[in-house]
Amino acid sequence: MFNRYYSGIRILLIILMLLIKRLLYRFERAGSTIDRWSLMILFSILLSMSSTQSLATHAAGAELTYRWLGGMMYEVDAIFYRDCGGTPEPGNLTLTYRSASCSYSRTALAIKVTGANGQEITLPCTSAPSSCNGGISTGIRKWVYRAIVTLPFACSDWTFSFRVCCRNCVVTTIQSPCSTGSELYVEAGLNNVLAPGNSSPVYGNSPIAFVCLGQNFNYNQGSYDIDGDSLSYELITPKTSATGEVTWLAPASAQAPLSSSTPFSLNPLTGDINFTPSMNQIGVMAIRVNEYRNGLWIGSTVRDMQVYTQNCFNTIPYASGVNGTNSFVINACAGQQLCFDIQTGDNDAGQNLTLLWTNAIPGATVTQSGGARPTVHFCWTPTLAD
Repeated sequence: MFNRYYSGIRILLIILMLLIKRLLYRFERAGSTIDRWSLMILFSILLSMSSTQSLATHAAGAELTYRWLGGMMYEVDAIFYRDCGGTPEPGNLTLTYRSASCSYSRTALAIKVTGANGQEITLPCTSAPSSCNGGISTGIRKWVYRAIVTLPFACSDWTFSFRVCCRNCVVTTIQSPCSTGSELYVEAGLNNVLAPGNSSPVYGNSPIAFVCLGQNFNYNQGSYDIDGDSLSYELITPKTSATGEVTWLAPASAQAPLSSSTPFSLNPLTGDINFTPSMNQIGVMAIRVNEYRNGLWIGSTVRDMQVYTQNCFNTIPYASGVNGTNSFVINACAGQQLCFDIQTGDNDAGQNLTLLWTNAIPGATVTQSGGARPTVHFCWTPTLAD
């Protein structure tokens, strides 16, 4: 509803501007200066309104992670996912780090990471490029901004955060997604009293998903913790600031952000999201990953996701569990090599499958067989430290 209203307003503004330009031409020919200047002022106001609306059209997702460098120094990455059909990404981001218990709050400038930054994470067909390369299909690029922060003391409630303006106007599950005040805000927590050398979990999968209507969808965060800490997952309402949240359009909610013919679920132990989309939507959701060591909370991180549900003329491919079974859990013993296979399948003939993996287990090896339906062979020898 909002998106149709927004599009209609823009069309009316464009029509009005064209009419005003035509009137300006007629007044100028008639030699009328007073009406001419009045119309020029009105034209400028309408142009400003149109430009202001068009600014808020690019934020598709975000996450924030930190890595301990030694002492009280941390490398903080603010990761922003930009819709290529919107306005350009920020040149830099303002990172806030604060602690209520220690009565401390400061900001740092997060600078774009050089190198392979700005890569497209969507995978369009070569014959139909995305908006990142002049096409019309949705294209998303990933931008990483980094700051080095030295904390002044150990506190139990450090929060790193950043926000960008604004969410995509195409989002259909929240009110006024690209209006003023609809910033996209994410944060990460740290208790460096209990865990002075802690690094946050990181993510192996992007927070953008394209989902087929009527087909069951399972999404894994691909998250892992380099310190080996325990992780748990929970759905929260996406935030617009440290204290503000988006306003849902019913029936969407934090626990069911998209319409589904099966129960919308988040596995608190694995982070897997499972649902079967029942209507075309573009929705947002936020997942908080909590980090525990020896049963005590030591940190967290939030990621803000955007999900597109759409009609598909394709059946989703699938992968088996361990050695072709439906079991996705296996036990391992320290010092003993563990190896197993994962098989793939696709009910659509003539299609080729490609497999990727997140490198989330240090020391493990993954090899693939060739062919249209490849098999993965995984091997790993864990130690007592794993």
